[in-house]
Amino acid sequence: MCIRDRGEWADFYRPAEAPADITLHRPFYPARPGNTRQRHLLDGLGAAHMDELRRRCDRGHATRRPAAPLFWTMGAQQVGKAAISGWRDVLGPALGNGMDVAIWPFAGPLDALLARGGLVVAESYPAEFYGHLAILFPRAAGGKRRQNARAANAKPLLAWAAANPVVLGEALEAALRNGFGAAADGEDRFDAVVGLFGMLNILFSHRQAGEPDDRAARRVEGWILGLADGRSADASSLSRQPPETD
Repeated sequence: MCIRDRGEWADFYRPAEAPADITLHRPFYPARPGNTRQRHLLDGLGAAHMDELRRRCDRGHATRRPAAPLFWTMGAQQVGKAAISGWRDVLGPALGNGMDVAIWPFAGPLDALLARGGLVVAESYPAEFYGHLAILFPRAAGGKRRQNARAANAKPLLAWAAANPVVLGEALEAALRNGFGAAADGEDRFDAVVGLFGMLNILFSHRQAGEPDDRAARRVEGWILGLADGRSADASSLSRQPPETD
């Protein structure tokens, strides 16, 4: 995370321009669309299938499909560019400058980190919170890209807010009822609110933070806030995704 801009790590945060550029020290790919394949990333990192690039918390379970592998940077589901921005522009400088920042679950259980004070950073995934907040996207209604499908989920979100110490501004309530409009960024704004509600839902003790029992997850891979340990699928039962290209 605290990558120094020198030596073999100098290009860590710069997505690979071509398949030949992909290495363990430059794992993000691609820099832009154009004859790109997930197979290029697999070959560059020495993996046989994209599932091998997923952390345990990224794996799918009964109520959520698998998350995108961290180092893939293309498509609607990709998280690689956000990871780069978060690590390079926020967490890296904060930790490097000695700020009082605790990153969950690496620094300990969430309750203990909150009790000590200071800034606590945790990874959230809106799709993981859908089940927590009774959000549904029936196949017949289309996915969250459709305004009417987002608007159909206003009822459970407004009910959750009413049942908790949360006061919604008029603009936010109107946006929820309207499905965040017809613009292309409507799904992003919807997920931003779901992410906030999901985190608050854990702080209000309606859900557990989900600290993993696995030492590797706590010390190396990290974890998704609110994902109960044991719900992520075993490698043998992962949902297979079709190869993604540009």
